Amino acid sequence: EEAAHLQFDAALCVDACEAKRMGPAYESYQQAPLRFVIDHHPGQPDFAQHSLVDPTAAAVGELIVALWDAMGETLDQQAAAQLYAAISTDTGNFRFNNVTARTFACMEKLMRTGLDLSEPARRLFLTQSREAVAAQTRALASLRYFADGRATCMHLSLQDKQATGAQDGDLHGMVNQGLYIEGVEMTFMADEIKDGWKI
Repeated sequence: EEAAHLQFDAALCVDACEAKRMGPAYESYQQAPLRFVIDHHPGQPDFAQHSLVDPTAAAVGELIVALWDAMGETLDQQAAAQLYAAISTDTGNFRFNNVTARTFACMEKLMRTGLDLSEPARRLFLTQSREAVAAQTRALASLRYFADGRATCMHLSLQDKQATGAQDGDLHGMVNQGLYIEGVEMTFMADEIKDGWKI
């Protein structure tokens, strides 16, 4: 929101093929004379003048690694750590079926910088806020099974979020807890917001 009224010579949108996903930043983005988008989701954005969209990429980080190579620039450890975060989160920590040999070829380039995965991996996938754990406890208490145990659902009310102090960022990936149960093939979570429910 802080950047919503600033002016830039160029603007780059990463990992969002829809303008609405930029939120308040879209106003500044739209006013920039040069507008770019890099994404791996299907579709061609109509809000950018120049786009690099490749749905065959498992992660937008793969495309950025390719651009880095094309520019002949050398990756440093800081950039490698950021690109690791992009690639690992887009692939569910390399668990999703979108992972390919290309994904690991990119990771090899990142590892050649001397990147130490232990700390960023711990922060990304193992560390949670107390608020997130409290909200997850409430969501799991609401878990129900359907379709002979092949489907689950959970819910989290506004009251739950107020009681735990959980913010939207604390809920990221919580719905997947239902998929981690043996035999479950589908899950959904109902999240109460100010004007209704988000599924």
